[in-house]
Amino acid sequence: MSQQQWSFPMFCPNCDSIVSLDDKQGFCTCPDCKRKIPMPQMNRQLTWQHVERFSDNRKAVASETKSQESGVTVKRKCFRCGHDLMSYSTRQTRSADEGMTVFFTCLKCGEKEIEHS
Repeated sequence: MSQQQWSFPMFCPNCDSIVSLDDKQGFCTCPDCKRKIPMPQMNRQLTWQHVERFSDNRKAVASETKSQESGVTVKRKCFRCGHDLMSYSTRQTRSADEGMTVFFTCLKCGEKEIEHS
């Protein structure tokens, strides 16, 4: 017994138009030349595969924390533990004509503070 490969869209062998699926009669009918093409039995089970890929950013977060702790330091009192040394980094979080946002990290307890300048 020969095995047929059947996939849609299927094209008419006469005029190369896309034929429509008409499984009630067992044929596909071409809308242009009206040729009836025999259709094999079809399995009505729909199968698909869904793959989601996420990067493992735990290493990136750990390296960012270490870089903040060993980055530029400034004398600034932590509101949580009272330690007087913090590291900081700046980022442009708003439009270019506004000031930078400064992120402070306490070197003792890890508390984070934000200052919009």
